[in-house]
Amino acid sequence: MVLDRAIGDIADGRAVVTDKGEVVAARRTDGGFILNGRVNGRETRFVFDTGASTVVLRAEHAADFGFKERELNFSIPVATANGVALAAPVTIRSLTVGSITEHDVPALVTRSGALHANLLGMSFLERLASYEVRGNRLILRPKEITTAG
Repeated sequence: MVLDRAIGDIADGRAVVTDKGEVVAARRTDGGFILNGRVNGRETRFVFDTGASTVVLRAEHAADFGFKERELNFSIPVATANGVALAAPVTIRSLTVGSITEHDVPALVTRSGALHANLLGMSFLERLASYEVRGNRLILRPKEITTAG
């Protein structure tokens, strides 16, 4: 299958968009999936994480996305690999992964040093028609299918 060959050539964070509007990414050697995306128009990378109830952004990137640290209320406890940390609730105006864009996505910003990566969690994933891991591929399916052309 041509798509399988294309996925095999994808670098970490790169994804292909099928003619059905699906975003397909290759599994990394560590077993996870990294996806390039945009938060409020600014490029970033995400770890695909169904265990995260919401999208989680690193404090180190928050200013780039328009969230000023002095305006963040770090009041929500979250469990991380490093233990419990405090996070601030925010709303992402626009979150894009491949061809899929969602608006007004609830998210959290962690304190500096709490996370090593931004997490693409359920507050984005639950808006999709579906997502699945099939073999070494992650497939994200948008609710509204749009075709290029």
